[in-house]
Order: sequence, then structure tokens, then C-alpha cells
Amino acid sequence: VAIIQAYVFCLLVQIYLTDTIFLH
Repeated sequence: VAIIQAYVFCLLVQIYLTDTIFLH
């Protein structure tokens, strides 16, 4: 379960960083 949570967290971080880069 912890591995899945870490995987989802990484995905969310990547999406957040991608959105930030595209916004700027």
C-alpha cells in the first residue's frame, strides 16, 4: 500500500510541476 501511495504522490508532483511550468 505504501508503494502505491508513493507512486500516486509522485504522479501528483509531476502533474503539479508540469502545470506550473506550462503556466509560467
